Amino acid sequence: MKLITIFLACLFCFYQQKTSTDTPIKIYFSGSTYYEEDLPENHQTIQFIGVFDENSVYAIKPTNIATDKVEDFCDSGDTQIRALNGDNCRLLIHNKNVKSHKFLGLSINNSQAIAPAFNKSFYYMGETYTITATGYKKTSPKWEKDYYETTNYKLYISTVRNGKPIKQLLCAVKKFEERLPASVVVAGDIDGDGLLDMLVEAGQYMGGAKYYLFLSSHAKPGEVFHSVAFAEFLSC
Repeated sequence: MKLITIFLACLFCFYQQKTSTDTPIKIYFSGSTYYEEDLPENHQTIQFIGVFDENSVYAIKPTNIATDKVEDFCDSGDTQIRALNGDNCRLLIHNKNVKSHKFLGLSINNSQAIAPAFNKSFYYMGETYTITATGYKKTSPKWEKDYYETTNYKLYISTVRNGKPIKQLLCAVKKFEERLPASVVVAGDIDGDGLLDMLVEAGQYMGGAKYYLFLSSHAKPGEVFHSVAFAEFLSC
């Protein structure tokens, strides 16, 4: 009987580990619209992890969401979601357990597009990081004043961890057409492990943008952090 109990306990632990790692993390945006089938099951009763902006101090805390049916003008969905804990929610995370905490957010280029030749070093919670962007930037008198074309674009982050230098590619785009280069939307300790995390917008384009969530708690060897979730946001 004792052996059976131990076996069942081990089996339960294995199942817990398997489901926790196999269940994908997903990200959503408060105020955006989705199709019902693209939202988590029981989304009106389960809790999400909300990233709330409190004047550059971010509060990470659980929140429920409310939904409203809306007209679908641009094929982005018919269900608008919103966080119930406030209107300042920058991000909703599903399938990631994070303890409630606060952190001081970093401003990387004031959340503006990071053009080629960008280079900025900053210090965060005991580590120095450098963000760099490479590529070719082309302008023309025929184009609007603030418009430029970017080709062979790459966005990197680098640091030294445990005495070893790390340089990680965050975003690579062959050509931006009618689209701005990448930007860092949120930078700071999102997952509460004392290391840098980021929400990166991989270039705005007409009608929307693509977002990647990078968390240090999921980092593999040779990584600063790991991309755990992707979302594409459409707008009209």
